[in-house]
Amino acid sequence: MTQCKADECVFVRFENNIIDGPSTLSNEDLLKHGHFLSMETVPESKRIYKTCQYSVAALIIAVYVDNNACRYNCIELVEEFEAALEKDGRIKMLREGKLEWLLGVRYYFDEVTGEVSCNQESMIDNILKEWGYTDCNPAELPLSPSVDLESLPIPEKPNEAIITAYSSLIGALIYVAINTVPQISYVMSALTRYMTRATQAHLTYAKHVLRYLKGNKHRRIKWCAANCRDPHKRHEIWSHVDSSYADAKPSRKSTMAYCLFVNNAVFSWKSCLSSIVATSTCEAELMAYCSCACEVLYARKLAAELGFCQLTPTRIYEDNEGAIVLVKNMHLRNRSKHITLRFPFAKTLYDLGQIKPVSVPSKDQHADIGTKAVGAQILNHHLPVWLGRSYKGTCGLWERVGSMGTMWARWN
Repeated sequence: MTQCKADECVFVRFENNIIDGPSTLSNEDLLKHGHFLSMETVPESKRIYKTCQYSVAALIIAVYVDNNACRYNCIELVEEFEAALEKDGRIKMLREGKLEWLLGVRYYFDEVTGEVSCNQESMIDNILKEWGYTDCNPAELPLSPSVDLESLPIPEKPNEAIITAYSSLIGALIYVAINTVPQISYVMSALTRYMTRATQAHLTYAKHVLRYLKGNKHRRIKWCAANCRDPHKRHEIWSHVDSSYADAKPSRKSTMAYCLFVNNAVFSWKSCLSSIVATSTCEAELMAYCSCACEVLYARKLAAELGFCQLTPTRIYEDNEGAIVLVKNMHLRNRSKHITLRFPFAKTLYDLGQIKPVSVPSKDQHADIGTKAVGAQILNHHLPVWLGRSYKGTCGLWERVGSMGTMWARWN
């Protein structure tokens, strides 16, 4: 097994599965021969591993404390791995069944189309039950655009009971937001600013998020290569990034958000306050762009180690023309010359061919719902893109590299 450098909790093993083929496979070999782009079926008489019908036998293991997820297309590699663990003797693992549950997230796999989807309906049900909201009326929005949290009065001495309840609820909601419900990221970012000074009104707005989850708990994020449409290709990463301007009071910091997509759905997202105050909308957008570029760089490196090299610069969609010009040229004037000391990172990645800023109309800026509370019309416009639009078709065979999976419990 090879430990990934981008994420040290992920281990991979790729083996040639064609008799008289190369003895070893590197990422360069996978890229050169396009193994994961087609994954043609190999006749059984020519296979090294009889249970694997593809030209590359793959085993990918993700380790998280005593929960270990495994994706594979070759049972022999799994058995060899388990035999090696038993021989070593330091770690014991027990199979717990198919990879359907991991850290509170329910995963679904379509063996025909290759579609992978997930949600946390069961966990949301438990949260609703804990707070007595099992039979509540669903809400259309997680937070109304008319709500101004900053205007809520805050007493000098906070109520400890409310703070405890608020912190407990926010913690549970954050776990849902970072795993399967990206559309509440902005709301959670806003609510977490009151962890030590929340009032009953703040707790009421947090409970309102429960009502929104009640009506959306069944929705899944769906990844499927067949649903990719031009200009995006299968396994190609792309992203959207956006920022507000001086919306946080009284600090006047800006809320920025980005979302990364692959195979037609979002897989990484973030909504947060900027670390410093921007002096213009252009600077605020550039700060968000650089934050997104960092995440893109990590995702590209991890994808390459998993055998899916990004052959072209990653598109980062931006709706601020000034920020795009600065990324491409760093053409600085009196009002923007201070930026050169802070954000040359994006220009460097652009010159290296790692990223590509692309202009997008504000109405199609899908990161917009991560920068402010929006109405139902705007939310319903962007949300299907985040969760993965559905089209008729069959996913490419390359997506079945991990068509089978299992779970292990580990004891050291």
